[in-house]
Amino acid sequence: MTYIKNPTSFFNKSTSDNIVNLGQFQIEVDDVVFEHLLDVAIFAQNKKTYEELIVFVTENNIHSKLIKLAIDNKILITFYAHTYLQNGIHLKNKYFLDLLLAHPENFNLEKEHIIIVGYGGIGNFMTYSLSTLGLGSITFIDEDEIEESNLNRQFLFDYDFIGANKVDIIEKIKSLNKTIKTQKYKQKVSTKLLESILYNSKIKPSLIVLSADDDYLSAFS
Repeated sequence: MTYIKNPTSFFNKSTSDNIVNLGQFQIEVDDVVFEHLLDVAIFAQNKKTYEELIVFVTENNIHSKLIKLAIDNKILITFYAHTYLQNGIHLKNKYFLDLLLAHPENFNLEKEHIIIVGYGGIGNFMTYSLSTLGLGSITFIDEDEIEESNLNRQFLFDYDFIGANKVDIIEKIKSLNKTIKTQKYKQKVSTKLLESILYNSKIKPSLIVLSADDDYLSAFS
């Protein structure tokens, strides 16, 4: 495993206490541990293997248990060179997930497929959020055209798009995620349509978001 200093890690030394990190991963340590953790963090500003970390602490008379302490408290995090270029659009997403998940390396949103039915306020928001988080595949279903009244909450649309079909315009999300795969259906959702998508999709959807008006729901009654 390869690690790197968490760019959000925090060190604060005062006359009264020594604080490392904030929030749920904040720890208070003595002077020696503080200095040693800081040394490890500085050493890992560029990616280091676990073996390199062991060599460093051994050569600098730092107890090896501090590596585990640094990893457990998100001072060091997994380096994601295998899927993301440094400073790429999704790098900060990975850093954020590192703060939330015990094993973020197992969270591969880029391999997931999501279906969104209806591109109103919720559908717009979900499309933007999931796509910029690194979603791999998305299916759009909506038969509606964009109206001026949509613009107060459907922020992926603007005046230039009035009269256009929502699923045509929503595909501009590709400009925010160049690797996302999209599929669109300009029609009302139905059991038959969903069954067809599920049967023909190479990547089975892990989530279906229903953001449709009440008349859409009649298709399932």
